[in-house]
Amino acid sequence: MSRVNLVAVGVTVVFVGVALTDIVVGGATGQHPLSEPAEPSVAVAVAVLHTLCYAALVAVLLTVGRDALPAGRFCSVLRWVLVSTYGAMAVGMVLAATGVEPEGAAALVVNLAFVSMLLVPAVLGAVMLARGDRSPSAWLLAAAAPALVLAVVLDVSGSAWAHPAYAEILANGGLALLGWRSRTRTVPAEELSADARTGASAGSSTPSSSPRTP
Repeated sequence: MSRVNLVAVGVTVVFVGVALTDIVVGGATGQHPLSEPAEPSVAVAVAVLHTLCYAALVAVLLTVGRDALPAGRFCSVLRWVLVSTYGAMAVGMVLAATGVEPEGAAALVVNLAFVSMLLVPAVLGAVMLARGDRSPSAWLLAAAAPALVLAVVLDVSGSAWAHPAYAEILANGGLALLGWRSRTRTVPAEELSADARTGASAGSSTPSSSPRTP
């Protein structure tokens, strides 16, 4: 596990503890003391924690993610979507920590980033599993999908246990562990065939090295 992963895992563990506390207290009392705090200082602390977590995950995606994810354009696109998503969420949390409420286009970007944060990691996890990656990261990311469904069902039913952190905990954990115990990156079939054609053409154009007969 790289140092970037270790930092991300450390921050994510704290995030998970805060999120689980908010879920349990909210489910038991109907009040969410950390996601809807009454004290401004608590709101700032939570926003700072979110900022650090999102920034750490962006660092993982930019460094470890390039080689840890399956090869191919689709995974590359998903990686950059996640970089943009968590980057926007980090900026949104910085604004929240400073007491600035995003408006207009900024609010739209943050809201879209929030939705993307709940959906895209699950897509990435499903793709990783489909391509043979059985790492903890792949399983956690894929598990974000049923967790999101659970959160939606609880919210629709009016349960006090409804909370978006169900999916976010798994998504953040999966991204923090990206590259740990992951299978070796594979090369797509089209790239292999292209390399084979290149090698074949190079071989046919290379002069024979056999000695000339007098």
